[in-house]
Amino acid sequence: MTTPFPLLRLPRLALIPIFKEMELIDVASQRNNEPVELRFNTATVSSDETLKWLERVLDVIDFDSIKEVNLHGSPRRDDVCEALTALKAVRGLCIRSNCRSRFAKKALKILTPVTSETVMLKIPFKNRKELEIYMKSSTKSLTIFADRCSKFKYSIHAFLVSNSLRLKLEEWSLSARSINQFLTKWLQNEHNSPLEHLSINNDKSVNILHILEGLDAVPFLEERTFHYSAQLDTPPETIYGGYDIRRMDGKKATITYDFYRLDFYVWP
Repeated sequence: MTTPFPLLRLPRLALIPIFKEMELIDVASQRNNEPVELRFNTATVSSDETLKWLERVLDVIDFDSIKEVNLHGSPRRDDVCEALTALKAVRGLCIRSNCRSRFAKKALKILTPVTSETVMLKIPFKNRKELEIYMKSSTKSLTIFADRCSKFKYSIHAFLVSNSLRLKLEEWSLSARSINQFLTKWLQNEHNSPLEHLSINNDKSVNILHILEGLDAVPFLEERTFHYSAQLDTPPETIYGGYDIRRMDGKKATITYDFYRLDFYVWP
């Protein structure tokens, strides 16, 4: 479909059942370069009639313009999530903190293959195995916020198998030792990861010298520009000094650190 669906031009009676569902799933599309947001309350989609309305609206949206899908809460019906199969290209997917894990995992399975960037405000997986299965099929860009309510204690090592090109860990509490072990495993090339950029926003400061221990890091001061691959629609980043490390196969990476934030760039 090449033109956006003129939703607000529908008759009033046709819009009423649609607007009743606009609350807990947000679907944002572009119209004349301006965001247009639709919100579907999955918790109230409890009948065949309202489910059909949801499917019809998704079916006529300009899929090339889907900007973001936000998942909240949990639907009363298991088949509500199936309506999301109509989405063929999504720029961003966000799992909100109040999204039920069962619903989130099902939505991720459906939308991950067609999504460019995923943000998780909660981690819906119950163990490391589930997390690693998802990481192997994850989107080009993935942001994960630390989940304080999760019973499963996550480790940075679980992300070594990630197929994401860019990975951001937000509000995590990682030790210098665990970060050092992650970088050491990258040097040893234990996993052939396509990772281009790892960004960690830690909730505590760690000693950069402890992070660099045993990595044979070489400091530099000059300004550099890091370009992402063509697969990521992300502007280049400017690096003002840091530390270089190099694997036996010649692959070079740069580490930058500023109190609570560490960035790890892998050069092409």
